Amino acid sequence: MMNKIRQLLEKRWAAYTFALCSAVILYLFLTHITPLLTWISSLLKLLSPVVIGLVLAYLLDPAVKFLEEKLFRRVKKEATRRALSVVLAVLCLLLLLTLLFSMLIPNLIGSITSLVGNANTYLAKAEELLAKLSASDLGSMLALENIADKLEEFLTQIFSLVTDNLRSIITSVGAVGGALLNWVIGFILSLYFLLGKKGLVNGLDQLRRAALSPENYERRTRFWKRCNQIFVQFIGCNLLDALIVGVSNALFMSIMQMPYTPLVSVLVAVFNLLPTFGPMIGAAAGAVILLFHQPFQALWFLLFTVVLQTLDGYVLKPRLFSSSFGIPAVWTLLAIIVFGKLFGIVGVLLSIPVAAVIAMLYKESFLPWLSRRRGQKQ
Repeated sequence: MMNKIRQLLEKRWAAYTFALCSAVILYLFLTHITPLLTWISSLLKLLSPVVIGLVLAYLLDPAVKFLEEKLFRRVKKEATRRALSVVLAVLCLLLLLTLLFSMLIPNLIGSITSLVGNANTYLAKAEELLAKLSASDLGSMLALENIADKLEEFLTQIFSLVTDNLRSIITSVGAVGGALLNWVIGFILSLYFLLGKKGLVNGLDQLRRAALSPENYERRTRFWKRCNQIFVQFIGCNLLDALIVGVSNALFMSIMQMPYTPLVSVLVAVFNLLPTFGPMIGAAAGAVILLFHQPFQALWFLLFTVVLQTLDGYVLKPRLFSSSFGIPAVWTLLAIIVFGKLFGIVGVLLSIPVAAVIAMLYKESFLPWLSRRRGQKQ
């Protein structure tokens, strides 16, 4: 069949016809890409609870499997053993989140309230600093005379913008409520996915066995197992690394008696989840918060952050990520940029494991295919 198609394409009229049809299809695709993207976006928004449920089930499955094999291994009935493991894993997660929020939220609210309540004091300090700079030679060089007025004008414009767009803000709050509802539905669906995992996996396995040859089935099964190992390793190690960095930052700020310790430590831990640029953003956010309270504390915070991130990058992460993903630094940076542009914050978070999977496909599938093709031509 392939030889007949190749012989047909060797004829000039067939090649021209194929090229013309390809150009028409490409033109139609490009002219209708906006409605297509809108339709895909609407479909993804509609299916977002299902996607959230699948992701939550995927993240909880290792804990469920551990409980099933270790704690409830003596329970003879498989369905009962699975149900007990799912219930206990979910209860442990809810208990952990409750304890975490009960410790964090009051401190966070106190930090944010104090930060907002002292906004006028910080503004006065900023104006005083700008006045001193304006009176110095440096101020004349940088033309800082009108910065205080511009800053006050900027804050006034922000206040006016908030009041003028109150309806849009209320709409945004409603969107946040819709997102929370999607997460609640997704959480409920994740329970069904976890309880029915065996049936779902068996059905998918039967479909793959029917569609693939035994050799392709075994090869692709090994591939998916390796992908799962990469993602589980990356997510687990990344969360543990962020927890260690956040706790270390909180201990340092508590010893130095710095304000806003819970708020800054949470920011540092969350931004540490983002590869490459995340720690820098967290350090900058924490330094800005501390700067208005006491500049020297912001300086000590930055110095500690440099030391902490150096130890994290050269000591902690190599030990946590015991097996390297095998991605060059340039490709890692490109993956972060590309996936961040395409999928936002989720793309940035998953850029490294996805790039690792692509690198694995390139080395183990694409390069051998090229070698076989070259051998066939020779």
